Amino acid sequence: MTKLLVKARTVMIPALVILLIGLVTPGAQASPVEGCQPSNLNGQSVNLGLPRSPLLVPSTGKVPILVAVVDFTNARETQAPSASIQGFELQKVADFYRQSSYGKLNFEFTVVSEVLHLPVADTNINERTIGTQTSQVIPTNYPLTSYKGLLIITTGNSTYSSSSANAEIRVENGTGALTSFAVLAGVKPNENRWLSSPWLTVTHELGHMMGLMDLWNSQDANAWEGKTAAPFSLMNTGAGWNYAADFFAWEKYVLGWIDGSDITCLNPETKSHKGSVLPLSTLSGTKIVIIPVSNTQYITFEYRAKSSIDYGLNKPGILVYQVDFSKRNFEVPITLFADQSIISQPTMNSFQDWQRYKNAPLNEYEIADTGKYRVTNLGNSPEGNYWVSTLPLGEMKTQIVTLQKAAADKAAADKAAADKAA
Repeated sequence: MTKLLVKARTVMIPALVILLIGLVTPGAQASPVEGCQPSNLNGQSVNLGLPRSPLLVPSTGKVPILVAVVDFTNARETQAPSASIQGFELQKVADFYRQSSYGKLNFEFTVVSEVLHLPVADTNINERTIGTQTSQVIPTNYPLTSYKGLLIITTGNSTYSSSSANAEIRVENGTGALTSFAVLAGVKPNENRWLSSPWLTVTHELGHMMGLMDLWNSQDANAWEGKTAAPFSLMNTGAGWNYAADFFAWEKYVLGWIDGSDITCLNPETKSHKGSVLPLSTLSGTKIVIIPVSNTQYITFEYRAKSSIDYGLNKPGILVYQVDFSKRNFEVPITLFADQSIISQPTMNSFQDWQRYKNAPLNEYEIADTGKYRVTNLGNSPEGNYWVSTLPLGEMKTQIVTLQKAAADKAAADKAAADKAA
C-alpha cells in the first residue's frame, strides 16, 4: 500500500508531533444518513468522511489496547512500569471515551508487566523506530493479535520529548501485527512542558488512531486569522486542552457514536426550517443538523452546553460550522461561523482564534451567516430552538425583532394572568 506522510508541530504544545500515515481502504464504522453521506475524499487514513479504514483502531465496542513502557540504552529505567504510566491516568481516558461515545466505546488497557529495554539510544530516533523496536521486544505472552492498538510510553528519565500517533503503520513480531500505535513521551517530575493534563494527550492520540484529524492550521503563525476550529474539540489544541474537552458532533458522527436517529439532514434547497437540537451530552435525540452544500462541504450545527466532560465551555448555545471532508490533515477541515459581534473583531497575531471563538455558540437571537444560510438561536420558542433560513441577513434581523416583541408580549401577558390569579 502506498503511504503518505503528514507531520507538523502543534500550536500550544511544542513537544507534540503528529505522524499520520496511510491511504484509505474500504470499510465502515458508522451508518451514514441518506442525503448526508460524507464521502472519504482526502486520501488519508485520518479524515472526516466515510467509510472508515478497517486498519484503524475500532471506535465502538470493547477495544483492547496494549500499553508498553520502554527505555533506551542511554536512559535505563529502574522503576516498575506503573511509575511511568501513573501520570497518564488511563482509567480517566477510558471513562472519558465511554461518556463521550454515549457508552458505545470501551477501551480496555493492558499494561506489559515489565519495562521493555530498547536496543537503541533516545537520540536521533523517531516514532517509527520506537514502534518497530518496541514490537520486537514485547513478551510473547502479550500476543499482538489480542489487541487493536499499541500505546508506547517512554520513561521519565529519557530525553525523548515527542508524542505522536501513527495510523495504518504496521508493527509486528512473531505473535502478529498491529496497524495503529502511538508514542507518548514520559512525564518527568516537576516538568512544565505539559500545558495540560497528560491524559488529554493520550485521548487526542487515540483519536488519531481511530482516524480523527488535527483541526488546526499547519502553520502556528496562522492561528489568529479566524479560520481554525478552535476551541471546541480535543483534536484542536489552539485553546490549551482544558477549554472544551469533547469532540465536535460531526467527529462523533463519523466515529459511529451519533447515528441516524440523532441527526436531522436538511435538503440543501431548504428556504426556511425551524426545529430543535439537543445538547451534545444528551444520550438520545437530535444532536446534529446537517445541510449538504456541495459534494465536499456540509454546513453543520450542534448545541454545546457545559457537561462533566465539556466543562470548560465559556457559554452554551448553537455552534455552527462547515466541514470540508476533502481537506487533508492540518488544512483546517472544520471552520466556525459566529455572530457578527465575534467575527468583526480585528485579526491580530496577539489575538488567537481560541480567544476569538470562545463565545461562538449562538445566544438567543444571535445569527451566524454561512453565506447561503443564516442560523439563529430561537431560545425556548414553541417551534424549536433554531431557525435556518436563506433570507438576507437584514430581513432575518427584522423578523427576529418581530419574534422578540411577540415573546416579550406573551411573557407580559402570562405574568399579568399569573398576578391576577394570585
